[in-house]
Amino acid sequence: MAKILLLACQPKTASTFLANHLSLAGGGRTVSLVPGYDRREQEISEFRIMRYRPRWYPVVVAQHHIRYSEETGRLIKKYNLGVIVLTRDLFDAIASIRDHVRRESPVAPMMYLTSEMLAMSDSELEVFIAEFAIPWYLNFYMSWRRFEGATFISYSDVVRDLDGTVSEIFKKHGLRAATASKAPVKQAQVYRFNVGREGRGTEISPLAREIVVRKVERYTRFFQDSYLLSHLG
Repeated sequence: MAKILLLACQPKTASTFLANHLSLAGGGRTVSLVPGYDRREQEISEFRIMRYRPRWYPVVVAQHHIRYSEETGRLIKKYNLGVIVLTRDLFDAIASIRDHVRRESPVAPMMYLTSEMLAMSDSELEVFIAEFAIPWYLNFYMSWRRFEGATFISYSDVVRDLDGTVSEIFKKHGLRAATASKAPVKQAQVYRFNVGREGRGTEISPLAREIVVRKVERYTRFFQDSYLLSHLG
């Protein structure tokens, strides 16, 4: 059965790479379900869902940095979207964001950063990211945590076993998992995949790590969650 897969992802989780691999594996295409990007929150549009409902492809993949909301839930239910939630270790994410804003662009919806502010040292920038971007990451995770029906996967899953991860996603969403093995890996590798290395968070400043731990601890007072607890050592 044809299906739209919504890949709801934290930034810097190899989400572009995974989205393109899913579309290649399923013989489908990637689409955008949002009207624009820049600093705009990536809330999906019902008009675009209607426009891109699969007609000629067995699967359509939409990759967005989107938190769960009641309106998003309504659209998921109405159009039977398959939801994949992609996360990453928060310490590793800080290292990756630091490199991204220096090499590509400081513009993002989860924090306000400008090119002038990149004069900060790496350690200062890491602290800034921990203070202002990581709350969005936690908000993202906690919002989807309460949604039933999503397939949760991690950056580690993508790095360690890409084909197995794709097959698992296809199986859970009623797609033909057998097509996953037909996707040409070399073709998928043309898409952006920054570094592809776990454990990069060990290099960030102690203060940035401390800030993340404090923020996570506030949630673990109420939620004994494996993803959250993994950041407490």
